[in-house]
Amino acid sequence: MPVNENAIRTDKPQVEKPPAAPRRTEVVHQLERILRSPAFNKSLRYSAFLRYCVEQALDGKGDQLKERTIGVDVFDRRPDYDPGSDHVVRSAAAEVRRRLAQYYQGGADPGELRIEILPGSYLPQFSYGPNSGQPLAETPLIVVPDEPPVKRSPRWRRRVVAPAIAFAAVLLALLWYRPGRVPTGVEWFWLPLLSAPRQVTIFIGPPALVSADGGSSLRGDADATVETVMKANVVSFASAASAAKISEFLQARGKASQVLSSVTSKYDDLQRGPAVLLGGLNNAWTLRLTDSLRFGFDTGDPGNSRIRDHQRPDQDWTFTFRAPYQKLTRDYALISRVLHPATEQMTLIVAGLGQWGTLGAVDFITDPVRLEKLRGSAGNRQHDPNVQVVIGVDVVDGAIGPPKVLATYFW
Repeated sequence: MPVNENAIRTDKPQVEKPPAAPRRTEVVHQLERILRSPAFNKSLRYSAFLRYCVEQALDGKGDQLKERTIGVDVFDRRPDYDPGSDHVVRSAAAEVRRRLAQYYQGGADPGELRIEILPGSYLPQFSYGPNSGQPLAETPLIVVPDEPPVKRSPRWRRRVVAPAIAFAAVLLALLWYRPGRVPTGVEWFWLPLLSAPRQVTIFIGPPALVSADGGSSLRGDADATVETVMKANVVSFASAASAAKISEFLQARGKASQVLSSVTSKYDDLQRGPAVLLGGLNNAWTLRLTDSLRFGFDTGDPGNSRIRDHQRPDQDWTFTFRAPYQKLTRDYALISRVLHPATEQMTLIVAGLGQWGTLGAVDFITDPVRLEKLRGSAGNRQHDPNVQVVIGVDVVDGAIGPPKVLATYFW
């Protein structure tokens, strides 16, 4: 049958459907998944860079992702800094690109939403992986908003408040309620944690004679038994009693708290809100976060534990684990309240060399009279956000005497 070339075609041409665009919540979910991965979860610097770029893009501010703007907002550079001589943004961008590639090549689901920052630009691009079930796009996908963008401060970094400003704001808020009133010792010491928007997390370690990882390394040992690992994760009575006392103290002041094991917790757990770290040599987080402070722990001798003054190497306080129990007369503890740059959260470290030191330190930080004396001893430094206190306690037949202040440092 001849074909009439002039006949009108009634079938519709096949039009390729445009790629489905990811919604804002999908991008945010994928961002959080990436930031929790080993490629990013231990680096605040590169996590902050990636989060900033993605959030600016989601808020429709991609045109503002310039090198100088990122340097000012993310890395706290002065507005007049010279990007030509200070390559902080370019270096961070290169490292973030490398870590993103590491994430997607290191076992990520092939169907995951991809977040990429191509060389020569700081604007992130979002695309579906080849096995996502979504049609592929030749160009980056445009994100479909599913909620109005949150209005942000012109300076993105303002939501991560500098330590001194945060502490001063707390005290100013206190004085605003009652002008001319000097905060009590308890308010001065605890308000930075009590005023935080999230609950306080109390991290406790395994018994003091177990390694700080609580035997977590044993779980990867083919010869480890269930009994061995369980013993390594037992919590001492002193740790449980200390956590209960602090939790009760917080509850009486309207602050919620939770208790986590320092063995099973992850780095991002410390970044979610204010934290209390209980224990010294048995708490890996304590050792890590005090390492850069003036007073810290010396772990070089397995038979002895020490609190060392890094500004005065000849000054230390020693506790001997191998001493006969009947001759135990003294224990020491280090109390540190810091807005730690590693977590950007207010962190209170209550760490005895032995369990008696930890118990004495908990007594100290919950005693209004002793905290008032500590506030008074700070003088004109009491407005500083950070403080360290070394205390000693006498031990008689396993019972502790009142804690005594041996050294302090405010900054």
